[in-house]
Amino acid sequence: GPVAARLGFRAGDLTRGDEMSQKTDGEFFWKIAQGQDPMPAFRKEKGLTDPQMWDVVNYIRTLAVK
Repeated sequence: GPVAARLGFRAGDLTRGDEMSQKTDGEFFWKIAQGQDPMPAFRKEKGLTDPQMWDVVNYIRTLAVK
């Protein structure tokens, strides 16, 4: 997105199947829930429920090119 240019590092490419296969669903869930600078903690700050966060994890998995 537009903020990526200001991060100071290359954001992960969710379409790269080789990189995505090295991450567990639990890792994605934790990062969504707890945040990882500069990404906010969506559980606390945005009020996402556990089922909603699992929906995000499942969606992220559809982006990777096999």
